[in-house]
Amino acid sequence: MIKAVVFDMDGIMFDTERQAHEAMLAVGKELGMPDIETFSVECLGATSASIAVNFAQRYGNMMTSEEFWGKTRQYRKDRGQQDNVPLKTGLIELLDYLRDHGYKIAVATSTNYEKVMHNFDVTGVQGRFDAVVCGDMISRSKPAPDIYLRAAQLLGVAPEECMALEDSPNGIRSGVAAGMYTVMIPDMIPATEELMAIASNKVDTLLDIMPLLDRLGAPEKR
Repeated sequence: MIKAVVFDMDGIMFDTERQAHEAMLAVGKELGMPDIETFSVECLGATSASIAVNFAQRYGNMMTSEEFWGKTRQYRKDRGQQDNVPLKTGLIELLDYLRDHGYKIAVATSTNYEKVMHNFDVTGVQGRFDAVVCGDMISRSKPAPDIYLRAAQLLGVAPEECMALEDSPNGIRSGVAAGMYTVMIPDMIPATEELMAIASNKVDTLLDIMPLLDRLGAPEKR
């Protein structure tokens, strides 16, 4: 029986990955950075620390990561995107459903704590979660299971009684490695045969999670 649901953030709760991808491609092409699209995809589900290492290996001879991210932030600021955090379809409905049906709720995101709290404040979802684990709270990033194991620990629920909601390959592998029932909700990356071979399920939107949980059985209300 599933007793808790653990959300990834970018691409699952908020439609922010497209904004970040757009900014990275625009800045990267302007600066003549090779394989910038590949680098952008590799950032999905990765922590700031692991992204910094990847950036240094790829582009360290061109510029510092601080210079690059400063330019992407300015790109988004110029377009009013920093305080525009679109909700993914079905987020509020699913959060209400989970609370009404007695599920514990957590977030396990590779994004750093400051950015997570900013997004929560902007969207008004602050206070809806029993636990929040951010990328700067763990030593190993997705696809390692650490972030999901920590979320389960904070919730007081066994990993195998948790459902992980993910959109990226690193996230899917992380949830599976933690032993959670891992559902892929594709965003920027389609569901490949490789990912579907390890994921527990795939749905189109967060709205599809409610009937899935109904089939799996709800916990007793708290």
